[in-house]
Amino acid sequence: MVPSMSHCMVLLNYERKESNGKDELIKTMSEKPKKAGRPKLEIDGALVEKLAGIGCPNKEIAAIVGCSVDTLDRHFADVIVKGRENGKTRLRKKQIEIALAGNVTMLIFLGKNMLGQADKQEISGPDGSPVMQLPLSTEQDKNLSTLVEIARAKAKK
Repeated sequence: MVPSMSHCMVLLNYERKESNGKDELIKTMSEKPKKAGRPKLEIDGALVEKLAGIGCPNKEIAAIVGCSVDTLDRHFADVIVKGRENGKTRLRKKQIEIALAGNVTMLIFLGKNMLGQADKQEISGPDGSPVMQLPLSTEQDKNLSTLVEIARAKAKK
């Protein structure tokens, strides 16, 4: 079956033929089918990197550049990783600038997250003395004993 002309490219060929002792140039036409499939989509890698750098999810980037998420993942995975890492670096730099400008909250946050610092949790009584145990009433003591027995019984099962 010959494809219709709307789906073909016409190729002009010139052949040399000898007839009646004369050398003639004869023009012939042949049809070659066009490539099937979608037209090639051109995606701006710089735009993909920029969008990844501001934290856009892949679904959103794909919608903006006009392709599927699978196409984006298949052809631009390295660009997306680079964009996200650049975004993290810019954010970290800005946080440090803000902290060094005197923002105490940011200084504490960065100290905990980047330096492993933590608030010290001390439990003590007044003046740093040990915490005193308050006496339980008879009823509270019975309830506590019952709860301990139930827990031990469950642990044995």
